[in-house]
Amino acid sequence: MKCTLTYKAKTFVVSISEDGFGDLLFDEAAMQTKIAPKRIIIAYNKNGEDIQIKKDTKIKDIGVTSFIVKDAGVSVNWKTVFFLMYFGPLLIEMLLVLLLGDKVKWNCYFTIGFIMWELHYIKRTSESLFFHNYSRSLMQVGEVFVNCLYYWGFTIAVNYNMIKKAQTVENVELCQYIAIPFWFVCECLNFYSHNTLAHLRPKGSKEHVLPKGFLFNHITAPNYTFEILGWFCFAVYSDLTSAIIFASCGGIIMFFKAHQKRKCYIKRWPEAKYRGRLTLIRFL
Repeated sequence: MKCTLTYKAKTFVVSISEDGFGDLLFDEAAMQTKIAPKRIIIAYNKNGEDIQIKKDTKIKDIGVTSFIVKDAGVSVNWKTVFFLMYFGPLLIEMLLVLLLGDKVKWNCYFTIGFIMWELHYIKRTSESLFFHNYSRSLMQVGEVFVNCLYYWGFTIAVNYNMIKKAQTVENVELCQYIAIPFWFVCECLNFYSHNTLAHLRPKGSKEHVLPKGFLFNHITAPNYTFEILGWFCFAVYSDLTSAIIFASCGGIIMFFKAHQKRKCYIKRWPEAKYRGRLTLIRFL
């Protein structure tokens, strides 16, 4: 079976066996382009989108013979990226507590806030390691830095202010207590949404599938919906401006990401246009 590899303006024709795997294409691409093997990305175009293959991908199962070769540059594995993004806030909050020592007042307000923050990022770290399927394999170092700076920076801002506020807080208000069970429900539904996404396609598959089941039949990204609501519940509990800003920034980012997902879904699967009208909440 003959396959074509295109890198920039150059095209190479390679011959592989009918039962060949992606590793043969990666080896050939490295030899022809002189790109370091770890930096090579090979993809094929389907419905206007480039879908990456892996070394253990069986070529004949893809149904195409033309592939695009890209140089990822200095990159980091996506699973590592998400681990850094979500494990960082988990660790940073603990380090802040250790560094500030006696300035940390472990009253009801701070203890509950600390637990809420830690539980959220324990959940997110676990999902990154055991649930998420990554359609892309690498992220460029510059993007990794920006993403980590966003999460780690807000972690310092929110938790430092929560530690500072705990020194003067006498009692937790009723509205703050009410926010706790709502936050917990949002966390559970966010987890359930991610679990639903994780089981949409066969293990190891990178093929895109139209999400269905749970609220995905009515909302484009219910996982984003409950993520945003959960952070606003935390903002209500913590009563911090920095937490409100964090929730608002995250909400804006996730709204545009959900809107982009909806456009992609409709482009690939026209029937997605008739599944509710939405991105984060129905009719929005």
